[in-house]
Amino acid sequence: MKRLSLKWRLVILHTIVMTLVMVFVLTLLFSISSKEISANVKSELQDRVSESFDYISIKNGAVIFDKDFLEIKDGIYLSAYDGDDLDLLYGKIPYGFHYDLGFLKDDIREIKAGDVNYYVLDSDVILSDGQKLTVRGIVSIDAAQREYALTLRIALILLPLLFFLTIVSGYILSKRALDPVEKIIKKTDDIRREKDLSKRINLENTSEEISRLANTFDSLLADVEKGFEREKRFSSDVAHELRTPITVIKMACDDLLKRDDLDQDMKEDLETIKRKNDQMAKMIEKLLLLARAEQGRYKLHKHDFDLSKLAMIIGEEFKVLGKERGIEVVTLITPAVRMYGDEDLLERLLSNVLDNALKYTRSSGKIILKIDRDKDIKIEVVDTGIGMEKSQLEKIFDRFYQVDSSRNDSGSGLGLSFVKWITDVHGGKIDVQSEKNKGTTFTFTFKDQIAEK
Repeated sequence: MKRLSLKWRLVILHTIVMTLVMVFVLTLLFSISSKEISANVKSELQDRVSESFDYISIKNGAVIFDKDFLEIKDGIYLSAYDGDDLDLLYGKIPYGFHYDLGFLKDDIREIKAGDVNYYVLDSDVILSDGQKLTVRGIVSIDAAQREYALTLRIALILLPLLFFLTIVSGYILSKRALDPVEKIIKKTDDIRREKDLSKRINLENTSEEISRLANTFDSLLADVEKGFEREKRFSSDVAHELRTPITVIKMACDDLLKRDDLDQDMKEDLETIKRKNDQMAKMIEKLLLLARAEQGRYKLHKHDFDLSKLAMIIGEEFKVLGKERGIEVVTLITPAVRMYGDEDLLERLLSNVLDNALKYTRSSGKIILKIDRDKDIKIEVVDTGIGMEKSQLEKIFDRFYQVDSSRNDSGSGLGLSFVKWITDVHGGKIDVQSEKNKGTTFTFTFKDQIAEK
């Protein structure tokens, strides 16, 4: 199972935490609310009964009740009785409530009448003429509890919405928090893909921690860039300095080989020195070219040319070389495939890849050079050579790397590095498929820029 991204892990963690907090808070609130509702109902009942005393007065020896006494405020019913008797003088009582319920002064009772639960409070009031009345306040507990239950249902209905909003808010927050990290990843990937170490992340207007991370990356890139520049200058300088002694050695070998007083062993030794010197000269030439290319000092000479014709000429040359080693070289070239590029560099590309195939193909083996054009231009070199392990495929374009240096000492390990650079400057792609002891296939794909024009 694919691991969740940090963003979604933060969303899930935020949602779980916020859900637990909401559940805890709602549980606590409803637990407290249940008790508070009961206490509030009792308090309102007491206040309403005390307030009702102001609605009773004496006029000409008769008890007068204000019309507000009949108002059912906050669900509280008021009724007045004559002293300790059960004679109702004025007021209202809930439907179905016991009319003859005995009095219990100044004490709130819970009474069940039918299916309804009530709070009942009886309280005496002494009128101005000394007459005593009893005021009874009645309020339904169930009505308050129904309001509480309604609130609970609304909360339960809203809980999924709150859960959804928690997920959305968590996603937005985590996205905003990780956006700078995504920018760092994108810019770093662009630098890696374009292989341009001069670029920097330059992340501004963000948190201190992310800014420090970006600055650390920029400092690291600057150090790596300096290291690569030193390496390029070193390669260029070393190759340049070696050209003179190599030339001197070649001239000295040529002069000595012209002498007639040398014995056969000395001639063979000089031939060996000259051969190795020539090999070193070619390696230095490639190093200088690569160094100039990496420093941007190599000028491409692109033009429209016949790639098929070029490939046929190179193929014929390698057929002769292959025949000398007992290797069959086959060309399967689509005619008139034209390409816009540097013809000299493409010639080197084909020669280097075919030469590499020739080195690592056994006698009686086979090499196939294919040129074709469909949507893109495709160059394919297939051999039945020694092949490579998968672990070696990642290294073959590194400088001086050789798959099996013990089999051939004529290579420098720079040929495929040169091939990779030529492919890159022409906007092409390389695909290498290989199997140990069965052979290797190099496939080069270039966009048909002529057709695009």
